[in-house]
Amino acid sequence: MNYEEMSDLQINLLVAKAIGVDAAENSGVVFGAVKHEGDNVVSVMGVVDYCNNPSDAMPILIKMKIGFKWVNGSCTASSVMRGYHESTSNNPLRAAMIVFLMMQEQAQ
Repeated sequence: MNYEEMSDLQINLLVAKAIGVDAAENSGVVFGAVKHEGDNVVSVMGVVDYCNNPSDAMPILIKMKIGFKWVNGSCTASSVMRGYHESTSNNPLRAAMIVFLMMQEQAQ
């Protein structure tokens, strides 16, 4: 899949699905909720933006050991956790989420 051609919104929806968040798009914004197993409880997360909000992205970056390096004003995100994957962008969180999605593909 060519993630580079996708919008942030499309990437956010794919990331949410990959981590088990029930996400929906409304007016260009991704809203997420998590249903707890065995309960009739749903935690509403509200707006999620993995490509632009560090508080949404950092748990994924830490868990998946995704790192950054900066060269000539662009950021390359990479991980060797499940093979070697990298993505380069002016937006480091977007690059990291693309790496995360590549890792998910390989895990399947």
